[in-house]
Amino acid sequence: MPFFGVNARRQPANSSSVNFQSETSTTMPAASEPDFSRLRVTGKDRAKFLHNFCTNNIKTLTAGTACEVFFTDVKARILAHGYVLAFDSFHEIWMLPGDAAALAKHLSKYVITEDVTVTDFSTDNHVVVFRETPELLALPPFHGAAENTRDTLCGQLNESADTNSYVTFLRVTWASERLIAIAGSAEQISTFRRNISISSDAEVDSDELESLRIRERFPVIGQDMSNENLAPEAERNSVAVSYTKGCYLGQEPIARLDAIGHVNRALRVIELSGDCSRQEIIGRSLLTADNAVVGTVTSAVQGNAQSIVGLAMVKVNSATQPVFCELASGVKLSGRCQPL
Repeated sequence: MPFFGVNARRQPANSSSVNFQSETSTTMPAASEPDFSRLRVTGKDRAKFLHNFCTNNIKTLTAGTACEVFFTDVKARILAHGYVLAFDSFHEIWMLPGDAAALAKHLSKYVITEDVTVTDFSTDNHVVVFRETPELLALPPFHGAAENTRDTLCGQLNESADTNSYVTFLRVTWASERLIAIAGSAEQISTFRRNISISSDAEVDSDELESLRIRERFPVIGQDMSNENLAPEAERNSVAVSYTKGCYLGQEPIARLDAIGHVNRALRVIELSGDCSRQEIIGRSLLTADNAVVGTVTSAVQGNAQSIVGLAMVKVNSATQPVFCELASGVKLSGRCQPL
């Protein structure tokens, strides 16, 4: 997934003093709010520590920058996937729905003498996602947080002009759509919404974000991929895996796969002609003309009036063949995997 910009701008100096754990929720966010998990990692050894347990280069991140990562076990099997965001006094890990507590436990068990603390904010973490527009970047909450907004990938914003409480933002591009995701407690996000003036169609609800996620081929761990999958099977190596960072947990199997030059199965976008519900197609097998099973649909959205777009873990040697999917009703949908 491409980010835009490479330089960082540091967040306001007093922003690191905000204690999100102490916030209490009084106003629930909109029902269509996207679902993210969020960990915060503090301590002077945090960058080196995270560098040793994920697939991308954390040591090179400066405040205001971020990268996509996989966390894996020693066999390169996926434990978690998301983004690491760098700030002056902490790092954050953002993930789509998953077991944040399990990742926090996994990381914490390796803390021996290092000055590292992992805190899970997922119980009161809420995210609102906007399309990035000049109108949004001109809003008062962004003033002072991003003098050069094109070069700032993450940071913190005052939730309103009258407080010193901060929400966190991350800028990404999914399926060529530039987005800004803003995270905080339910109360903080509610306050942020009340204090901005922007057209309602700039906000991306959970259904639209799901469509962008699928077209971006960004997996939900536990749905599209699991700990039975190796990180390179996501085929996001160019944005989520560094082959020059040195040793980390899972590095050797990933390097061997890179030397081989391919994986046997991979996550691909599948487009099928026809009309059905998401529930009807998720979990259904993809078959070739000779009825060989080549994969399983794991996510799906309506593409247009006559098509379904989804994700499927498929056999790479069959990824260019026409496939079909037979629903429980007996209806057959035909299609093929989209090229990378």
